[in-house]
Amino acid sequence: MPNPLFSKKALADDSSTQISNARQEATQLPWKVALIDDEDDVITVSEMVLKRVLVDSRPLEFLKARSAQEAKHLFEQHSDIALALVDVVMESDHAGLELVKWIRERNTSTRLVLRTGQPGEAPEEEVIRDYDINDYLDVYVATYV
Repeated sequence: MPNPLFSKKALADDSSTQISNARQEATQLPWKVALIDDEDDVITVSEMVLKRVLVDSRPLEFLKARSAQEAKHLFEQHSDIALALVDVVMESDHAGLELVKWIRERNTSTRLVLRTGQPGEAPEEEVIRDYDINDYLDVYVATYV
């Protein structure tokens, strides 16, 4: 008498169940969002505003960095960051721009959004074109309004 555990149908059913379970698990994993800013208040408010957001039924997980160096460390540890909100002016007037360049040289899939409280420091159109970012926002408007 054949063993039902080793029948082709049982193996096929088990395989499709595993695939289904893997898909379900993947859809429940959070999207990683890097909040990169030297001002704690901006990070705190950003997280408060976004913490209940679901994207494609998946929650967000926040990774925080208060300098370009900390952000580089995050990207070295997490290759799957979906979105990074990056302050332009941190340790220096162009720390955020230098960070975005560093990220793009290593990672082309992360969505990059530059935020600044000093919009005149880096003209929007030029920055989007030259640094391959996805958006450029005034931090006050994007965070507090």
